[in-house]
Amino acid sequence: MLAYLQDKSVAWAHDARNGKDPVFKWLKLFLYDQEHPILRETPNPALPDGVSSERLVSDYLRQLYARIQKLIVSLRLSAEIGTDFWFSRPAGWSADNQEIFAKAVREAGFTSKENDNLFFLTEAEAAALYLMHHKDFEAVSAKPPKPQPPSSSLPHRIDQLTECPFVKPEDGRILVCDIGGGTTDVGAFHIQGTGPNAVYEPLGKSSGVNCGVAAMDAAVRQHVKKQPPHTFGLVRPLNEALLDMICDLKCQFDGTEEVPIPVDVTGLITVPPGVLRKSLNSTVVAIIELIMANIVPPRPLEPPVSVVFITGGGSRVPYLIKQIRQRLEHMVTLHHLDQYEAMSVSWGATFRGILGRAIPRLKFDASYGLQAAEEAIVRKGSISREQSSPHWFIRKDQAVEIEHQNELFLDIHYRAGDAPITIINLLQHAAEFPDANDGDSKRMPPLGFHLQGLNFSRLMRVGDEYCVQVRIVWKVTYSERHAIVKFTAQSENALLGEQEVPLIGYRLVA
Repeated sequence: MLAYLQDKSVAWAHDARNGKDPVFKWLKLFLYDQEHPILRETPNPALPDGVSSERLVSDYLRQLYARIQKLIVSLRLSAEIGTDFWFSRPAGWSADNQEIFAKAVREAGFTSKENDNLFFLTEAEAAALYLMHHKDFEAVSAKPPKPQPPSSSLPHRIDQLTECPFVKPEDGRILVCDIGGGTTDVGAFHIQGTGPNAVYEPLGKSSGVNCGVAAMDAAVRQHVKKQPPHTFGLVRPLNEALLDMICDLKCQFDGTEEVPIPVDVTGLITVPPGVLRKSLNSTVVAIIELIMANIVPPRPLEPPVSVVFITGGGSRVPYLIKQIRQRLEHMVTLHHLDQYEAMSVSWGATFRGILGRAIPRLKFDASYGLQAAEEAIVRKGSISREQSSPHWFIRKDQAVEIEHQNELFLDIHYRAGDAPITIINLLQHAAEFPDANDGDSKRMPPLGFHLQGLNFSRLMRVGDEYCVQVRIVWKVTYSERHAIVKFTAQSENALLGEQEVPLIGYRLVA
């Protein structure tokens, strides 16, 4: 949380909570979803003049950066040692959301020093790393772990983390559901290898929904405000303080009991169980549907996950956990570590920095490139065609991260009256930096994309000759069976087609 004081200075965390100035909560929601119900339902102050939502987040992170510099960086013997900063972010964020967040992080001062580095990972991956390396993990299914006493210093906590034993399910297939404030993130992984540097193979792209604890609170507030006061034994409408207390009931409510709320020194009110259930159900259903959609991996013949872990603030909501457990009964083993929810993502990100890369990479035995069979060459007053030079998108022996995505653009020639299809050659070459003219490129089955959906009136044209700019997005995926590169071709916002091509000759590296 953050507060802007009258003298235009900033208070954050507990200082903001304890002050008298208006306090901003749910800061990430301001960044990507300013219309979130919780921001409309709770009394949030208006942003000061000249302060954008990005500035709000950056001002908060600037306080965090200053704290890190004071408590950690300044204690180093050498100022020349750089710092690696790891930030987790929701899996469901769009590319624009990710870029806005990265900009806010940098503007807060992170990477302002020459030797500093900035990295990002999904919250689901961070939570998976935390759970799989936690020293109490083996005791989870028997009894909840005992909370550990706070440590006196950060370096001691880091040492404690790196000494935790690595434990994984028998088949290594896990799904982590991190139920946070504004979002719920799900990631399914196949853990390969043992020891602290095991490889986490994604069983699909991490996904998320824009609902979590904040959505629960917003739904509770919206629903109970519609109820007549006598529902709660009152004669006057609920005030903000009572609304907040009713929202807090979710951390005690299992779906059946009435939990009393003291309203003064002599009185109590109760909230009927049906009211709370109806308030929570829409969010509960959305989270369960997200889990169910990711239990079975999207790749053919891939076995479903066997263990599901629930973490984040939502793991402290008994009714939600009860509903998830009932839905997943006889399908998976379900665990949740509610005692550690506050630290799971942050410490998981720390693990990522300490232990190294968790998402595996592939090194290929050859280079791969794309080549337009008929490239459009635009010259003054004419459009001609010729075979283009290859665009090498994978280089031999250069590591490519799984789920890595990139794009390239090709100018394709098309003549009016020809079949509405374009051919793009897929080439393989044994060298890391191939010579396009050495004749050693091997042609693989070509890619064919259809042009029927294009609005040709918007394309560059000279007579019957057209220049079609095609954007090709490529992404590398992997299962223990094969590596695949997926190509998606677009032009003028029209989808021309998608194709998947298996690649042979690779090795998995951490």
